[in-house]
Amino acid sequence: MSFVRENFIFLRNNNILEKFLLTLIFFGLILNISKNRLYDNDWTIGEWLITYPGSFIRRGLMGKIIYIFSKNLEINPIFIIWFICIFSFIGLFLLIKLFSWNIFNKSFLFSNLVLLGPISENYFIRKDIFIVFLYGLCLLSLKIFKEKKINRITAIFLINLYSCIAILSHEVFFIWAFPSIFLLVIQLNKTKKENYKNSSLVTFLNLLPMIIAFISCIIFNGNSEKSLLIHQEWQTLSYLMPSDGLLFENFPSGAIAALGWNKTTHFILSIGNLTKFNLNIFWHPAMWLLTIFFAIRLFSGVKGSLLNDKKRFIICFQFLCIMPIFLPGADYGRWLFMWISSSVLLIGYLEKVNETEIFIKKINVFKIEKYLKKLLPSIRTYKQYYILILSIGIPHCCWSVGRYIISNPVGFAFKNIIFYLDISYKSLINLLL
Repeated sequence: MSFVRENFIFLRNNNILEKFLLTLIFFGLILNISKNRLYDNDWTIGEWLITYPGSFIRRGLMGKIIYIFSKNLEINPIFIIWFICIFSFIGLFLLIKLFSWNIFNKSFLFSNLVLLGPISENYFIRKDIFIVFLYGLCLLSLKIFKEKKINRITAIFLINLYSCIAILSHEVFFIWAFPSIFLLVIQLNKTKKENYKNSSLVTFLNLLPMIIAFISCIIFNGNSEKSLLIHQEWQTLSYLMPSDGLLFENFPSGAIAALGWNKTTHFILSIGNLTKFNLNIFWHPAMWLLTIFFAIRLFSGVKGSLLNDKKRFIICFQFLCIMPIFLPGADYGRWLFMWISSSVLLIGYLEKVNETEIFIKKINVFKIEKYLKKLLPSIRTYKQYYILILSIGIPHCCWSVGRYIISNPVGFAFKNIIFYLDISYKSLINLLL
C-alpha cells in the first residue's frame, strides 16, 4: 500500500514540477526576446553579427548570411536572429523528444540544466542552442542511415554540412562534438572485413571538411582591425537596426570587439577565475566543481532508474571532450549547457540504435565504470531529486551567490514576476497619462 502511495505522490509532484518549469520556459523566452532587441546587446545579439569583413574570419558564417538577407530584404537583422534562435530551440526540443524523452525525467529535461538553462541565464539569444541543435541533426542523419532511408554518402555529407555550419558559427563545436561524431562514424564505416585502424583512416577522410573548417578558424582568428570593419559594416544598416548609441560609436564592443583579443587575454581571464572568491567564502572553482558533481548525478537519475550506469559513463565521456574549452574563457555555465544537452542527445541516439554498449566498450579502455559509480552515486530518492532540480543554479559565467539564486528555477520565477509586474505598471501609467 505504501509503495502505491509513494508512486502516486511521485507522479503528482513530477507533474506539478514539469508544469512549473514549462511555464518558466514560456514566459522566460518572452523575457529574453524583449531584453535582446538592440545592437547594444553586444554579447548576445553581437555574437550573431560577426561577419566576413572582406575576408574569412572565425564565427562569421551566420553573421554574413544575416547581413545579406537583412540588406537585400530590408529586414531588421535582429528579427532574423530571433527567428533562428526560436527555430533552433524548437528543433532542439523535438530532437530531445525523439531521442531521449523516455529515458530521462521530464523535469530534468525542462530544468535549467537543459532547456531552461539558456533562458534563465539570458543566453537564449546566443549560438549555444543553435550549435547543439546542429549536433542533434548530425545524430539524426546517422539514425536515418541506420534505418536505411539514406545511403552512407548522403549521411556523411549531411554530417559534414551541419558540422561545418556549426564550426563556422562557433569553433568550440569541433572540440566537444568531434570525438563522439568520429567514434559514431567509425562504427558506420566498420565492416566485418575491416579493422578499426582502417575504418579510423576512412572516417578521418570522411570528416576532413570538419577538420579543415576548424583549422581555418584557428588560423583566421581575427584581430581588432577586422572587428572595426565588422562594426562599420553594420553601421551602413543603421536605418534597419535599433540602437541606443553603441552602433554609432567609433569602435565596437562585446562579442565583435572580442575577436581582437589575443590568446593571452583569454588565458589571463580564465586563470583569474582560479583565485576568485565571492563574499570571501565561495571559491569559484570549488563552486563550479560542485555544480558539475550534482549535474552528473541529476543526469544519471534516481538510484535504480533506467540506464543509470550508462548515462553516467556517457556524460563523463562528454565532459572529458569539453574540458579544453574551460581554459581560454570564463562562460562556464554556457559550456555546461552544451555539455549536458549534447549528452542527452548522445545517450538517446545510442539507445535508439542499440549501440550504447558498443560505444562504451570502445572508450572504456581502463574499465573505469565501477569507479564512476562510487565517485558519482545516483540520487537516492525522488524527493532529493526534485529539491536539487529546484535549487541548483548555473550562472552563465562569474559565479556568485546572487547569480546562483537568480539562475535557479525558484529565483528565476521571481525574476519573471518582477519583470512582468514592471511592464504592467508602466503600461498602466501610460494609459492613465
